[in-house]
Amino acid sequence: MRDLKDTYLEILDHGPSEHTVVIVLTKMKETGRLDEVIRKGSGFLRQYPHNLHLRSLMVESFLEKGFIGRALAEGKELTSLINRLVPPYKAVAEHLAGQGKRMEAAPLLAYYLSHHPEDQEALALLKKTESEIPSGVEELPVDFATPTIAELYYEQGQIAAAITAYEMVLDKDPDNAEVSRRLQELRDVASKDAADSQGPIERARHPSQERLIGILERWLPKIREIKYAG
Repeated sequence: MRDLKDTYLEILDHGPSEHTVVIVLTKMKETGRLDEVIRKGSGFLRQYPHNLHLRSLMVESFLEKGFIGRALAEGKELTSLINRLVPPYKAVAEHLAGQGKRMEAAPLLAYYLSHHPEDQEALALLKKTESEIPSGVEELPVDFATPTIAELYYEQGQIAAAITAYEMVLDKDPDNAEVSRRLQELRDVASKDAADSQGPIERARHPSQERLIGILERWLPKIREIKYAG
């Protein structure tokens, strides 16, 4: 009987499609064959340079091997590709806001800003849109509640909104320990603020210098949130 290890390599050596490449390399990574994943994946990236899933897999593999410099370089390429896909969110949000559909527009703008925080025009539109929503973030569409959006609200000092978004995420994924931990952290912060009668702590809007690993770990969830990436 043919060894599964040889079967994977045979598939990769006979002109597989992009989709097949990602499936096979993912299976190889799950069995601990990181060196082969990196070697084969690097070659296929030259053939399929715009495949987000393949680049994401390579970043994960580099991180697991401890190749931080290579992971960072690949992560930058990954982020660049994602940022090119995100602008339609802003365009759709502007259209929705123009039609008075504020509840639909706000989360799209928040998602766009999680990738382009420097866009002051989009930030101004998000503030205006949110200010015109009487009942606030509690009506945030569930499909748009993500950890990224929750953290964007937190960075803006809107802890209650961040908690609501995380609660929606946890409703969809109740076994997610990381989301549960972060939600409890924010609840503790909100409770302390209430006890001190000082209100939510306003956080600086300018991005601070992040540790290398932290940057890389935030890139990967953003990839998985792109619903139309093939």
